[in-house]
Amino acid sequence: MQNNFHLIRFVAATLVLYGHCYPLSGRGYDYLTEISQGIFPTAHMGVCIFFVVSGYLVSKSLHNTAFYKVKKEADGSTSFKQNLSVVINFIWKRIVRIFPALVVVLLLTVLVLGPLCTTLPLSEYWQSSETYRYFKFVKLYPFVDDLLPGVFENLPEKGINGSLWTLPYEVTMYFCLAVLQLINLFSKRNILLIFFGVISPIIVFFIFNYNQQSLIPVIHLNFIQTLEFSMYFMAGTLFFLFDDKIPYHIGLFLLMIFLWFGLGLLHLTNPDTIKGISFFALPYMVIYLAKQKGKLNDFSKLGDFSYGIYLYAFPVQQAVIYFYGTNISILKMFLISAAIVLPLSILSWFLVEERAMRFKSIKIA
Repeated sequence: MQNNFHLIRFVAATLVLYGHCYPLSGRGYDYLTEISQGIFPTAHMGVCIFFVVSGYLVSKSLHNTAFYKVKKEADGSTSFKQNLSVVINFIWKRIVRIFPALVVVLLLTVLVLGPLCTTLPLSEYWQSSETYRYFKFVKLYPFVDDLLPGVFENLPEKGINGSLWTLPYEVTMYFCLAVLQLINLFSKRNILLIFFGVISPIIVFFIFNYNQQSLIPVIHLNFIQTLEFSMYFMAGTLFFLFDDKIPYHIGLFLLMIFLWFGLGLLHLTNPDTIKGISFFALPYMVIYLAKQKGKLNDFSKLGDFSYGIYLYAFPVQQAVIYFYGTNISILKMFLISAAIVLPLSILSWFLVEERAMRFKSIKIA
């Protein structure tokens, strides 16, 4: 694999781990957020990087699934039956990538972490219906309370695994791609580009002007956060679809850095404009770095540990604070957490994720 996507996702997951050290221990903003004057909120931007990479790679997966399963007509279109087959197989691949590791982390959380960290008698913990309600996280929608009885109740943040809230947003993006394939639009990249060009200003307007607490009916996702993550995901999708047309030059990369950070740090424009720029600058920077050839490409040979870090970082960090107290230094908390999370993510990859992905080749339809 001659790219740096695995490495970039690993870095993004590490950014989230680092950024969470501060609020979980009851402190303010992290160092990277402060020196960037809020332009780069570390944990949040780590998540946004995930959405960019996911938009690119998941779109590639959908494209490859369609390439091997459909026979195009003379006008380039495909039948609904063919598209439905593609979508079913695409969704199956997403299921085996996401859910096995998610189920394992939920089991370990309830059966191991909970009993170790609860303040309740173990008999009361096991008898509580709230203990088993935690498994509802596996259904993704709607998001349930991230609490276990008596666990972390005296910490600044009482949540067990606060990172899981972004997973439904990710899955929602998958469904959007599936719909595009189903209605025969995913392969029509020029139409999608025009659509993205038209809808982007509208999305940005809503992000800056709409009620931040509004929820989307049925799926119960935050409306504004859905729009924000969709901007990064759609950008990743378009970068894949127009991969043969987009120039990847160091000059453009540096220009994106200046437009995003330079204008903000020099106070040449307002925060809303800077955030708007990030929707386009960050995807270009991420894909540019992902495509650089060199020895860093070898990182992908080790395995894809980013999802494991995403799943285990938050509960491990909470446990570290539980046992060491909130006075633990940020550096010590980060190092101890990383020393625990990395082995767990490696085990998750080799024992769960990689093995589950062998089922991707099963033909569902």
